[in-house]
Formats: sequence, C-alpha cells, structure tokens
Amino acid sequence: MKLEFPAAEHARLELIRDLNMSDPNPRLESLIRIARHTFGTEAVAITLLDADTQWIKAASGLPFRHCQRRDSICQYTLLAEDGQLLIDDLSVDERFTTAPLVCEHGFRSYAGKTLYSREGFPLGAFCVLDTVPRRLTSTELAVLGDLAALAEREFHLCEVSQHILKKQVDGWNAMDRATDLQAIVDHLPVLVAYVGRDGRYRYANAIYKEWSGLDYSSIIGKTIIEVVGPEHAAELEPHTQQALSGKQAIYETSHVIMGLHRHLRGVLTPDLREDGSIPGYYLMVQDITARKTLEDTLMQQAREDPLTGLPNRRAALEQITAALNRQTRVKKGLAVMFLDLDGFKGINDSLGHDAGDALLQQFAGRLLTAVRSTDMVARLAGDEFVILLEHLGNAEADCRALASKLIKAINLPFILPQGSVSVTTSIGIALNQTAQPVMAETLVSEADQAMYRAKRQGKNRYVLSAARPA
Repeated sequence: MKLEFPAAEHARLELIRDLNMSDPNPRLESLIRIARHTFGTEAVAITLLDADTQWIKAASGLPFRHCQRRDSICQYTLLAEDGQLLIDDLSVDERFTTAPLVCEHGFRSYAGKTLYSREGFPLGAFCVLDTVPRRLTSTELAVLGDLAALAEREFHLCEVSQHILKKQVDGWNAMDRATDLQAIVDHLPVLVAYVGRDGRYRYANAIYKEWSGLDYSSIIGKTIIEVVGPEHAAELEPHTQQALSGKQAIYETSHVIMGLHRHLRGVLTPDLREDGSIPGYYLMVQDITARKTLEDTLMQQAREDPLTGLPNRRAALEQITAALNRQTRVKKGLAVMFLDLDGFKGINDSLGHDAGDALLQQFAGRLLTAVRSTDMVARLAGDEFVILLEHLGNAEADCRALASKLIKAINLPFILPQGSVSVTTSIGIALNQTAQPVMAETLVSEADQAMYRAKRQGKNRYVLSAARPA
C-alpha cells in the first residue's frame, strides 16, 4: 500500500525537486559527522522523499544514495503526528521486516525526526540507525531534535535562494517595496544583496542596517570594499570570481560586527542569463553563530564523559593515536595505564548509584592530581579508566613509580555523602618504548589484559604487559 502525505503535495514535490538538485551542502555533511560522533550509531542520514523515491541528501554509513519510497523507513516518520519515529527493534515491527535496510543490511534500530519546509511541508527526515536494538535516551532525543532543526534551517536557506532566483528581475533598485519578494527578503534573518560585475551593490535588504548600522538604501551603488571593508572584501574576492565565472560559491568566515563576534556563512549565486552573460551575482549571508556554538558543544559532548568531565573512550583512542604518531618523531617512551576500581560494584550496590557516581568523580580527581599536566586521564566506561603517558625517558621505571603513587593515593579513604569508604585499584601497564607500529586499541587491550592479571594476583597492585615482539 502506498502511503500518502498531506495536502499541497504538488508544492511539496516541486520544493523537493529544487532541494535535491541543489549542490552538496557542507553544513549538512558537518551535521552528519557530529551526529555520528554523538550517538555512535552505525549510520546517520538526512533524507528527502518525493512521490516515488527516498533521496539521501547527506549520510554516513548507508549502503546506497537513494531507494524506492515503498522501501523507506523515513516515510513513516513524515506521517507521524508528533514528527518523530522511534523503533527500538525494526526486526519485530511488521512494517519493516521486509525493508532492505533490515533484511539485507542488518539494521535493527531507527530514530528519526521530520524535517519541514518554511510552509510546514514534510520534506524528509534526520535519522540515526544502528545494527543492534537500541532506544535513545531523552537527552539523545533532544540532541537529535537540535540537529534536525539545524538541517531544517539549511533547507530553509536553500528555499529562499531558490525563491529569489525564480523571482529574479532586472533593476533591483526599481523593485516595488510592496511586492511579496521585498517583504520576504526584508524580514529574513539573512543578508540578501545583488552585486554587479563592477563590484557595486544593486540591491540590499533591510537586515544590513541591523548588522552593520548602514541604511540599506545608502548601500546601493557602493563597492564591496566600501561596505564591508578591505579585509573582508579581500576574503570574498576568490568567491566573487567563482560566482562571476558561472559557479556557485559557498564560504564560511568569522568577523566582529557591531561589537559582536559572528560566524557567517555566505552563498554567492551567479546571475546566469539566457544569452550566457553573467552581469552579477546574488549574495546571501547567514549568521550561524548559534549553530556553530551548538556544533562545538555537541562535538565536545561526543568526546567527554558527562559524569567526570574526562575524555571518553572515543576521545581517549583519538589522543592515544595522535600520541603514537608523535612518538615516531620524538623517539621517547610511551605508555598506557588501565585502571579498575576494586570493590566498586559492592559499594554501588550497597550504597546506591549516587554514592557510586560520587566515588567515580573523586577517583577521577585523585588520578588527575597524581599525574603530570601533560598526561591524559580518561574514563572508558563504568569504573574503567586509562592514563596516557608520553615523553618518558625511562618508560618502565617512570610507570612503576607512578603506579605505586596512584595505589597509595587510592588507598586513602573516600569521604562520600553516605559515609567513608575504602577501595583499591588494579593497574595494567602497556609500554611502547621504541615507537613500534601499534594501534591505539591494541595498546589499550594490552593494558586491560595486564590489569586483569593484577586482579588475579590479589588486586591493589600493578602489572606490566609482556613485551611486544619486535
């Protein structure tokens, strides 16, 4: 059975055609990367659905770039009353058991948010998929909503650009200010302008006054240099030349405007006439400061353990990999310590999770106090932590000294709101003394195995991993 979308389907399909024909958007690709890091899922996608096809506008981890709409999971997202579809296990939902993503590619869970046009038409979805059953937490759902809103704004900007191109006329100065187009561009939260081949403004919308203090009518006839200054004009020059050669140009930059530091994204679209001439270009500049801040926050969250504030597993492996690359140049010893709290489960079970969380936070604090400022301390999961040590002159001796110091520090009582508790730690140490080629995951695994040997030997001690064959 073919599912039908709401009314105004003709207008929706026309808009999707325009969006699908637009150039690849690096901002959408950036959102995909952030989502992949944040959720750690097998795949992330931004989709558009027309009458017969689901198009993948941006994605990571999917085995195709389009599929038949009848095979689409996202189509059910667009029909959901609350604009979202959450399926913990696709394999037990009769709607999806025969979908190629499930029966051919092994995807098991799906979470998607509908993306809407400026007029409220459902366009597609921002979705994450995994190969194991999974339910997103409320926090993860909120992040998915934030990312979907950012993707929506990219589509809205593209909508406006398409609208302007369809309405393009000669003589921007003479345009009736009462027309629909003028009303639209004057109230958009973006700078909109038309610049001639001579570098002079032919049109500018009202937002210029808010951003620059210049009345938009006074900008007409002035050059780019006169309006934005020589530094910004020089930065725009290669994009200007690209637009005047007939190719759309997209750039990002940051500037202090009216005393505020703004991140900006500009799109220069050539005014390509039927005779092949290009008398100028259309300029649209969007303030993406809030978006950039959110992206930076999400990227930080994707690499940070929320309980302790330490780097998480992903960030730890990235930093260990970077350290191994540096070691090939500096030729100094490197080591990874793997630490586990002895007796943590008993405290967590008897005193409660709040006590367990407080203990982990204090444990992390003691590790940070004991190591050098250049060392990395990270929490992998539960009560498992790693320490990365670089630039070691005598790697084995240095590690033994630090391990003994850490054991003594952890042996001191921990004062929790629920009372005083005592725990110990078992430590495994993996050395890479001669810059041998080794993966970060391998080094962590060697340290982990050494830690388990320390536990089997009685806990509250450290064990060095066996030397790796040369």
